[in-house]
Amino acid sequence: MSNDNTTYSSANAVLTQDIVVNEGDVSGCDGNKAEGWKDWTPIGNFGDAYFGTFVGTFDGQNHTISGLYFNDSKKRYVGLVSHNTGTIQNVGVVNSYFKGDLHVSGMCGYNGGTIKNSYNAGTISCTDEYAGGMCGDNYGTIENSYNTGTISGKRLVGGVCGYNGGTIENSYNTETISGENWIGGVCGSAGDDAKTTNCYNIGTVFGTDSRVGGVYGYNNNDTVANCYYLDTCAAEGTTFDNTDGTSKTADQFTNGEVAYLLNFHQTIGEDEIPTLNEQARAVVRLTLTYDETFGDDADTKELYYNAADEVMLEKSTDKAYTYRYFDGETELTEDIYLMTGDAVLTVKKEAVKITVPADVDKLELTYKKAMTEVDLNSYVENAADLG
Repeated sequence: MSNDNTTYSSANAVLTQDIVVNEGDVSGCDGNKAEGWKDWTPIGNFGDAYFGTFVGTFDGQNHTISGLYFNDSKKRYVGLVSHNTGTIQNVGVVNSYFKGDLHVSGMCGYNGGTIKNSYNAGTISCTDEYAGGMCGDNYGTIENSYNTGTISGKRLVGGVCGYNGGTIENSYNTETISGENWIGGVCGSAGDDAKTTNCYNIGTVFGTDSRVGGVYGYNNNDTVANCYYLDTCAAEGTTFDNTDGTSKTADQFTNGEVAYLLNFHQTIGEDEIPTLNEQARAVVRLTLTYDETFGDDADTKELYYNAADEVMLEKSTDKAYTYRYFDGETELTEDIYLMTGDAVLTVKKEAVKITVPADVDKLELTYKKAMTEVDLNSYVENAADLG
């Protein structure tokens, strides 16, 4: 990999260690270049030409590239790579700063190939349009990738990409996205036949004009499926006029529900949000059906746990009743239930029965408060034997 104007359009690159190009707080520099910093030239740089591209494979092998600095508000197609129709995978761009005119991103300005298992944690600033964490505009595939860097521009700004004409799946954004219009937490806008599935946004979305949303700012017949956004992610003064995706509360993001719906991982109690990190634990769902024995309190609850968790089954707080749990037709005899996968349990409420031995001629009942006269036949199985 070179930091000069040499273009290796069809070269394959593999990182064997983390790379630091510039030291210091590059992502927070606000465009101010520190003494000694080197300017970054995007891989496959072809100036302002629309075509001409990196067609090889860039495999970061889970390493990071840190300290990339690019600041030229007249330049287009800015990022680690300029144009990509090859494959960028397994790499993180961190502590970096990219500012350009059009098509600005941490990973590549334009993507017509594949970006996967990668992330951007650098600052993206676009003076015009097409800005995103993974690419400015996408006509290829983006999968298993995410953005945690702030992104700003005028139009077509999104956490994953500014404009999507291809496929985005299993990706997310956690940072602030801002601009005027066509602003979205995942993508600013999309064209015909594009697809976005299994994505989420919890980053603040700020738009001063129209076509703003938690997932998409504007959608022109794109397929959006199983995507979610934080219900409070709209910045103060911003109104969402795009309703793609489903809003979820902060609790639903932290308690494992969204991770379960996306089939992401999340170690509940440790990870605050769903993650693509497979070292985190898988999430499973426990459905509890409180049947008709609960009367007006009959209900169904869905709870989320990690696979192999041991769940303490709830007991009745009213000592006059007990709860019985059934897995199908089988009654559970233990108070602890092992979550080996998704489970559906039926809960029945049953009055506690009192059996008095035949040689007892007097029974005194003490309750927490004064009781009115009651018919013991309703509460004691053998009340008739008591005389």
